[in-house]
Amino acid sequence: MTDSLGRKVDFRNTIIIMTSNLGSRSLEADSHVGFSASQEDQGKLIAEKVTRATKDFFRPEFLNRIDEKIVFKPLEAKQLREIVTLLTRKLVKRLAEKDITLRLSPAALDQLAKDGYNPEMGARPLRRTIQDEVEDEWPRT
Repeated sequence: MTDSLGRKVDFRNTIIIMTSNLGSRSLEADSHVGFSASQEDQGKLIAEKVTRATKDFFRPEFLNRIDEKIVFKPLEAKQLREIVTLLTRKLVKRLAEKDITLRLSPAALDQLAKDGYNPEMGARPLRRTIQDEVEDEWPRT
């Protein structure tokens, strides 16, 4: 690979990981995915939709340079709850160092997962939701 200054870099033994949310809108709008299909069929439907969205967005020249593609299934409520639990555990630990005790009920964790999940963005907004709804709010109570 050659950069803009003409320097060459050997990328033969390199793995490049790229992520995208292409197809997430289509999956969210398609109500039959996840209800009438088996897990295996659902995975195939998701892969087809994401592949179609990828082909519509990227040029063939770019796609032909990609050796492997992995399509992830949308996050489920249980997985979101686990992510929220991990993120809030870090917050609880930070507050404990300041002699502040924070306890969140299972219902509160579920609500944070619900509030912070965006099908287009995945779990990325969860951290911000925890900050907005817990960290920024508890001093006001």
